[in-house]
Amino acid sequence: EIPAEAATNEKIASAQPPNEPIPPVGKTAPKSNPDLLVPTVPPAGSVETLNEPNLEAKTPKAISPEIKTPEFKSSENKSGVESSTAGKKPEAKSPPTITSLLEALTSTPSTAETPEGGAPIAADSSSVVKENIPVFTPEKIPQTSKDQPTTAPKSTTGPAKAAAGSEVNKNPVVKKPPLQQIAKLDEKTAEPDRKPAPVTTPAVTAKPKPPAKSAAAPKPGLKLSARIGESGELLNDNLFWRIFISEGKNGKAKEVRQTGAARPQLELDPGEYDVTVQYGTVIQRQKLIVPANKVKSVVISLDAGFIKASAVKVAGGKTLEEDISYSIFSANKNASGERIEITRKTASETHFIVSPGRYRLVGKFGPTAISKDVVVKTGKTSAATLIFNTGVLKVSSIAGKGGAVIQGTNYIISKAEPETDGNRREITRSSQGQSTFTLPAGTYNLKAQHGLATVERTVKIRANKSTVLILTLNVGYLKLLASPAKGAGILKDKVSYTIFSTTEPLDGKRKELAQSSKSSPTFRLPSGNYRIKATYGLASATVTATVKANQRTEKTIIVSAGALRLSSQVKDKPQNLKSQVFYVIYDAKADVEGKRQEVYSTSQAENIVRIPPGEYLIEGRWGNTNARTTVSAIVEAGKLTNAVIVHQAGSARFKLTAVPGGAPTGKPFWTFYDLSGTEIGRNVKPTPERIFATGKYAVIVRHKKQEFQAVFSIKSGDEKQIDIIAKQ
Repeated sequence: EIPAEAATNEKIASAQPPNEPIPPVGKTAPKSNPDLLVPTVPPAGSVETLNEPNLEAKTPKAISPEIKTPEFKSSENKSGVESSTAGKKPEAKSPPTITSLLEALTSTPSTAETPEGGAPIAADSSSVVKENIPVFTPEKIPQTSKDQPTTAPKSTTGPAKAAAGSEVNKNPVVKKPPLQQIAKLDEKTAEPDRKPAPVTTPAVTAKPKPPAKSAAAPKPGLKLSARIGESGELLNDNLFWRIFISEGKNGKAKEVRQTGAARPQLELDPGEYDVTVQYGTVIQRQKLIVPANKVKSVVISLDAGFIKASAVKVAGGKTLEEDISYSIFSANKNASGERIEITRKTASETHFIVSPGRYRLVGKFGPTAISKDVVVKTGKTSAATLIFNTGVLKVSSIAGKGGAVIQGTNYIISKAEPETDGNRREITRSSQGQSTFTLPAGTYNLKAQHGLATVERTVKIRANKSTVLILTLNVGYLKLLASPAKGAGILKDKVSYTIFSTTEPLDGKRKELAQSSKSSPTFRLPSGNYRIKATYGLASATVTATVKANQRTEKTIIVSAGALRLSSQVKDKPQNLKSQVFYVIYDAKADVEGKRQEVYSTSQAENIVRIPPGEYLIEGRWGNTNARTTVSAIVEAGKLTNAVIVHQAGSARFKLTAVPGGAPTGKPFWTFYDLSGTEIGRNVKPTPERIFATGKYAVIVRHKKQEFQAVFSIKSGDEKQIDIIAKQ
């Protein structure tokens, strides 16, 4: 074999028959002599597509399957064509070019048949390559006969010209394979689904694997599981583990791990541990030792059993679907005479996990509670069915005969027999208009309350039976309104109502039945007559009303009240005073002793007083010395009257000091007098401030057994600073 680079410059006999065009690469060649062997065209991409007549061999861009070319020797260059590779050993082999393959064809005037869409049949019948190669047509290829060789074009890219006298074989001979091999090859090429020849890849020497590392020693710890009894199956749920270790001088246990996994594997330092496992209400403790470099597997046997709790209404009945409140108590009472509750659950039926022993199961269904003693053994389930032996009471109420069912009625179920104190023990209650009670068979007292209307009945409940009861309450509805005067509007606030019975007892005090502070309340009252009092501030009015069963009555009460607005000012200052103001309202009419009755008093600087119509005297006070002013006011029903108190007064601030404008001295004691010598006030503050009516006054201040005094005057609107000089 010769290198591909050299083969491109050799003269190769053409296998194309005379006067027939060269078929494009990738298309079916015309039928010809089947005895010819056509070389395989290399795959597209193994050589570059050439577009010029001066063909040039190039290094392929991709690795292509190796293509065997016919062997021939180049002993002389008779045609004078210079070889671009003569005398030079090529650096690398490249696949032959299309030109070299065409020239390598045999001179026999016929070609082998190419299957449709396939590549020409290769010289090596064991390899068939099917590729789509770009169509290549040389610019000029002379037609030759079997005895006339085709001259190869000169190479224009060789690094150096070939040595003179070198020749190439004009007529390379292609060895014909036997006709049997060609026939077999034709059969293979005729298959439409033939696979491309496998590409031979170089063998890769596998690297030796590194030696396996030795397994690390296991970390110490515990692998825990639990079972019931000594031979029970391992438990898969409802387990909780806690791991403790003793530390310190006092040996107090310290929790180091906890988990809710059923079968945990825990990494622990070697040593002794206290392991606690909880299963339901069963708690078991065990001391375990963790060895070094080893996981210790431990199965803890639990001393536990089960209680299956369910309930029925009557013996043999279906299990109740409603939720039952189940509780497990100790069977024996403690020193206080009480049983200790161990656990509880709410469900229609449920299971309890407990230690072996005797227990009391208590179930509550509505107001009914029953109990049953249960014995539990290790690994066993004790079924306990509570028989409530209950019946149903359905109760509703109407206001009167022919009335509809009313809402807002309270129903109270009590024991039929009173206790020693005379009261019945309440069992349950409901405020639904139509209420349903599930009660144990027996006799009960039923009380229905709707407002002030009350009805009581004795009811008998039978097991597994329903009792329906409709109560007639004979109740009516009274709506109340209030107005300050006839023809005036309805009061929206500041009004209250009180309902009394019409029966007057011996002491003259009627019994109060109901009260409301709403502006227009509705009372639910048994049919009958009532006395109603409406109060609006200081004004009130009392009327009577009749209530009929299953009827609504509306009553408007004329309170006869006016409003008095109070405010205070200083003369020549229109702003209202905001503090140190006090009012006292008196009835304008004096009694036989000349005293007026105080009606109302308030310390709010600006206030509106609801008051009955009439004439009143209002005394306004500013400060707590002697600034007082009295005015009169006439109040009319349904109207607002303004009462403005105008004070002729001023204020003064006092200070005991060593020099004028200096700081206060010590803790003085102050006493104030009017010119008549009457004491009008005292103060112990270092700098007191007082409000005085207009006029002249005297002040005496005592400090460290010394006494200082001064005279001063006040005019309306004054805000004075008076310094008393403490002379030594």
